[in-house]
Order: sequence, then C-alpha cells, then structure tokens
Amino acid sequence: MDRHPIETLTSFGKRARDIQDHLFTLYSISLGMKAKTVLEIGVRNGYSTTAFLLAMKETGGTLWSVDIGPCVRAAKRLDEMGLTKHWKFILGSSPQVLRKWKRTIDICFIDGDHSLAGVTADFNYCSRFVRKHGLILMHDSYCPSNVAERGAFGVHLLVSDLRTRRELEVVTLPYCNGLTIIRKL
Repeated sequence: MDRHPIETLTSFGKRARDIQDHLFTLYSISLGMKAKTVLEIGVRNGYSTTAFLLAMKETGGTLWSVDIGPCVRAAKRLDEMGLTKHWKFILGSSPQVLRKWKRTIDICFIDGDHSLAGVTADFNYCSRFVRKHGLILMHDSYCPSNVAERGAFGVHLLVSDLRTRRELEVVTLPYCNGLTIIRKL
C-alpha cells in the first residue's frame, strides 16, 4: 500500500531541515493549481523534487528538474519510491537549459544559484514562460537584515526588488529560510 504524501514528506525529518517546513506547501500548491508543468531549478538531495512529484502523480503532470550535478542519491530514492514516471531530469546549468526552453510553465521553483546575478537570471528566464496567474516560488528568500544589507544573500535582495513590480503579487513565508510565492498577474 502506498504511503500518504503527508507521511512521506514528514518522514524526511532533519535530513531536509533547510526546506522541511515548506515541503507540504510545495505539494499543496501544485495540487491546488492542478499543475501540469513544473520546472525546478536545483535538486540537490531531492526533497523538494519529492514534494512536486507526489503532486504530479496526482495531477498527471510532469516535473522538469535542472541541476549542475547528477543528483545520483536523489534519483535513486525517487526511483525506489516509484516517482520517476512524472520526472524529467536535465543535467546542466539553468542558463544553458532555459535559453532553449519552449514550454509554458504552471509553477517554477527556483533554488539553484543564490547569488544576485544567478537568481536574477533564473527569474528572468523563467518568468517569460510562466503562464498568466502562474507561480514562481523561490526558496532561501528570508534572511536577517544585517546579512541582506551586506549583499550576501541574492535571493532576498531580488525578492525585495520584485515587491515593487505591479505585474506581480509577492508574499514570503518567513520561516525555514523563507519561501517566496510570486504570482504573475
């Protein structure tokens, strides 16, 4: 018998401490939007990947994940969980991949290069393909002001700029390093 998605996501415990508190949010948003095409930038250990794939299993959608590393452990765990049917993994840098991207995106999750230049490039590439009322989610977007003032946290700085744009709705969940939800109007 399959485990319930909530049970699966909570089983990661401290292993997923940098994103653990957002996994159910990622899963729920994907279900609520009935997402068919999700793009994930940054896989690493595959915890966010798992949350999205559990939702894709229910919506019949596809998760496209991009990472500069092969993410072997994540791929092995996802295969063991039977989640790879809805997964397309692309090995490469996000700028290389996104220059060739052609699909409309329901949700884009950005958790790759955290430098201001890197995350800005990812946002600019992705936002061209995210549909109207689609979402761009950014992890690691909340940090203490003294860190942000030193320019050490590009995601936080970009989110501050995005809040001024009228064509976007922006809200940040200020825990577990922050998850910012951006809706294209």
